[in-house]
Amino acid sequence: MENVRFTKYIFDFDGTIMDTKEDVWVSIGYACTRSGYELHDNFRSNPVNLSLGIREIFEIVSSGKDPDGFENFNSLLTHHYRELNDFRFSCLYPHMDQLLSFLTETGRTRIIVSNKPLPPLLKILDRHNLTRCFDAVHSTDTPASPSIPKSSILKQIAQGQPEDCVYIGDSFTDVLASKENHICSVGVLYGDGDQELLKNARPDYLVSSSAELFDLVMSWESSSAASN
Repeated sequence: MENVRFTKYIFDFDGTIMDTKEDVWVSIGYACTRSGYELHDNFRSNPVNLSLGIREIFEIVSSGKDPDGFENFNSLLTHHYRELNDFRFSCLYPHMDQLLSFLTETGRTRIIVSNKPLPPLLKILDRHNLTRCFDAVHSTDTPASPSIPKSSILKQIAQGQPEDCVYIGDSFTDVLASKENHICSVGVLYGDGDQELLKNARPDYLVSSSAELFDLVMSWESSSAASN
């Protein structure tokens, strides 16, 4: 794409803007301890395991020996993550602060579209003083609607002008939702998502680090400025 000019920069959150892995593991560890399961280091050390569903994680940590324990495990995990976790270990990826500041200064619209439940998403933004960095925050999981398709949120944001938008995320589902809405997609390989699935989804752009993402956006903005 030449002379790219996007006015709406849409970001996934976990694994794209912030490295939140450690705080997610804290909540999983809480649920394991309260349920009497052991969270083994070899499972915890692989960030791709965070892309598993809660039931899959439960089956692994319980070794498949407690079929009646899922509801309690899920309740403990959800309670800790939404109510008790203070997200002290989460941090911005390198260059993300500069990128968000630049987009703010240049008047670009910055939007979050995340699968992270809305209450903890807002909590972590507030704790790390990031609320000011975004014009809008959307979640597929809100207290009023716990299952909103990501593609529906993107359609609402695009407002019939998908060429103005780019969606940046670490999951193949981010790419698929973008394609469904004819929105340009950037896949980031530094996050928590399965890299092979992300590559196979064929995003329009693929970056291996947050530094590469910063350089990509700068190249777009430079070409846009030169064409004006």
